[in-house]
Amino acid sequence: MIKAIPFDYPYDGRLVAQNTALIVIDLQQDFLSTTGYFARKGYDPSPLRAILPTVNRLIAAARRAGLTIVHTRQGYRADMADMTPYEKWRRKRAGLDGTDVLLRSGAGFQIVPEIDVAPHDIIVDKTCNSAFTYT
Repeated sequence: MIKAIPFDYPYDGRLVAQNTALIVIDLQQDFLSTTGYFARKGYDPSPLRAILPTVNRLIAAARRAGLTIVHTRQGYRADMADMTPYEKWRRKRAGLDGTDVLLRSGAGFQIVPEIDVAPHDIIVDKTCNSAFTYT
């Protein structure tokens, strides 16, 4: 056993609720809905949607253990003022000009209704793919 902070190595798997969170990343309509952007582009969202019941079971277990639940959503302001020039270029290249795909004003930005989001859960809106950029 090697003494270390925050956990000794090898880690035995015990979690401390006060400093542990479950992070549920980008389970949004545009990615997972049968009417979302990916589906409209011809991709079958079924393989992605297959995880939703398991995610809800994980959320329920985390709540029972007293963990903080954090959901993330990727999206941009309706006026795209928070979008980098590169993201604007990618959006235009993908033919998304004039659409509400991944805009906070659009329905596709919302978390799919199948996911159990409680009023006390934390929702973090971000403007990049990774929830850990600049961390």
